[in-house]
Amino acid sequence: MNRGTLKQRELEAEFVSSTQSKHFERVHAALAITLETDISKDALEIERFGGCENICHILRTEHPALSYGRLLTFGTLAKVLYSKFEDGMNDMLIEMNGDINENTNEEGKKEKSLEHHQDDNKDKTENSYDYVENLKQCVKKYYNVEILCIRRVVSAILYLLTDFVEELKRLEAEGWAQNEEPGKTHPLLQAIDDNKYELLSLIHKTQERMIGKEDAFEINKKYSKTQEESESSESLLEMIERPTIQCINDCSRIISILSQNDKEETKNQTKSTKNDNKKDIETHMQQLGSMQLHSDLLGNITAVRSRVDNVVKSSLVEKEAHFVLFQQSETDYDLASTSYEKAAEAAKRGLKSLKEMAKQKRKEFTAAAATLKRNTYEYEKSLRKYNRSKGVELTLQIILTSTVEAIGYLGNTLEPAKNIAVSTFVVDELASFADKLVDDDRTTIAVCNAIEKLAFESDRVKHVVYHTDGLAILLKLFNDRSPKVKAAAALALATMVWCNCVKYLRSTNYVFKFERF
Repeated sequence: MNRGTLKQRELEAEFVSSTQSKHFERVHAALAITLETDISKDALEIERFGGCENICHILRTEHPALSYGRLLTFGTLAKVLYSKFEDGMNDMLIEMNGDINENTNEEGKKEKSLEHHQDDNKDKTENSYDYVENLKQCVKKYYNVEILCIRRVVSAILYLLTDFVEELKRLEAEGWAQNEEPGKTHPLLQAIDDNKYELLSLIHKTQERMIGKEDAFEINKKYSKTQEESESSESLLEMIERPTIQCINDCSRIISILSQNDKEETKNQTKSTKNDNKKDIETHMQQLGSMQLHSDLLGNITAVRSRVDNVVKSSLVEKEAHFVLFQQSETDYDLASTSYEKAAEAAKRGLKSLKEMAKQKRKEFTAAAATLKRNTYEYEKSLRKYNRSKGVELTLQIILTSTVEAIGYLGNTLEPAKNIAVSTFVVDELASFADKLVDDDRTTIAVCNAIEKLAFESDRVKHVVYHTDGLAILLKLFNDRSPKVKAAAALALATMVWCNCVKYLRSTNYVFKFERF
């Protein structure tokens, strides 16, 4: 019988023994169990967690952090107490927030303190400043862990659809697959397929929550005019690194993967077995409003991307400036060190003037060493900031790629979705991205594929691409970029040529060269 690791047993024992503790202490004990296990990259933990069914429960429930922890407990008593604790969490939050609000005003805290001294039977810490701070930290931690748990279960679904599938293929190629029931899907993947429409609905609601309630892109946050630029740039980098943004990205990838799988499944069906009444994922997501959400998401990413680019440029300038100072101070230090060594050697002759000279050189050497230390610290600090900003830039590029891929699948065949993409200027932005993404083949390919899917059987989208110089951009990609980008651009061009835009190709006297690429 699996009772978990020693650490997990200790955390469960602490939670069980905290039944008579204060609310914030019990919450900390419960969240410690939640934080101990990350299921996002572990198939065995996902299976123990309950697979897709319980993941859907986490995305649906009112208290994801507590449900996540309850599903990971081993002991029966701990599981029962955790369940009761989860049922009473609403009342606890109301009580803790009430205590925080009552003690926010300084005068109120003083009145409570006077009442506290008059009654010795009252707990001396309940109305103290430390108690209120503990409550604030507890509530803040609770909501942060809640977002983290949602991110973990979403990442778990993405892991099963990507890395886990690849692992199964590798095992099958090595002869480790079970041949008793050939063609049977793994239970964890079969559960996703059986619940895919409910899962996609919950994924969509999760994206809405992250963008709206959690304000992932800080749309409602306003910076004051007096706020330092470094502070706003630091806040921007922290925003991209938060679980909310990562969760949005994982949700978009899940939508793309399930849509792709659904289309391949439909393509493989024969006409005799095909069910015309079956609702596909694209229709389901359109009814949920996913195309509109991803259109808004692309706009937010575009706005944040320009801000991140500015941060990267400014941090690069700062890094280079500090590097120049560091090099200069390093040179000055070497000169001062050499000069001091010579002066110290000369002072051994015993002459007073030489000793005074040695003291002066020692002071210069000490000052040069202090300057070098300070400039080294500043340079390393600016280097860390630059590397961090480049990492954030890469993360944002990955999010952009996932969003663009999802837009392509959401608007592949449905005209209403294509109309949304046109009316919200998504098509215009895609053409602009294709022209500007010079150093990123993966995102460029995603943009070309999205243009191809949106333009499929849609004269309106083709019209927009034509009038935004989209054809010229695609031709440029076909001529100048890597073989994989050439293939994606050629596919998009083939879709575009399916209309009157062929006149443009003839006007350029362009001749396609069919070659292997």
